[in-house]
Amino acid sequence: MPPPNQLLFVRPSTKLVQVRYVAAVLAAASGYLLRHFYPKLPQPVEFALYGIGGFWLITTIFRHIGLMFTSLASDGDKLTFEQGFLAKSTRSMNLSKIQDAKVDQSIGERMMGIGSLTLESAGESGRLVMENIDRPREVADQILNLSRHALRGGSASGQGSV
Repeated sequence: MPPPNQLLFVRPSTKLVQVRYVAAVLAAASGYLLRHFYPKLPQPVEFALYGIGGFWLITTIFRHIGLMFTSLASDGDKLTFEQGFLAKSTRSMNLSKIQDAKVDQSIGERMMGIGSLTLESAGESGRLVMENIDRPREVADQILNLSRHALRGGSASGQGSV
């Protein structure tokens, strides 16, 4: 839930993480099913499937936690990108200095409705990339609208989160 003073609040999508959870469970379940239907299955094969499923599940949990602590937010004057759980990295840029918003989507990402957003700004801050966000074109348009309002010196109206 975005804080009340935020005009824009975006987190990465968890769609790919959900797919990884399903794959991890399927890998572990295949070990059990193979053992049940093929009782002469060598134990190392069964344990390898459990290990692959367990490893994939653990890495997916860490990726999911990382996504929960990644956000892009704007209060109307600046855009703030925060990332990290234990060690945190924060990057801010003035909305008035944003020059370009680029959206990249592979065919699979287009089918899932996610993509990567790249923001270019004038000055030293340069480029900001946020990957795997839902509805990236809408987010890019909203950021460019906020940037236009900031350039005019007006206040951006209409709170929302994408």
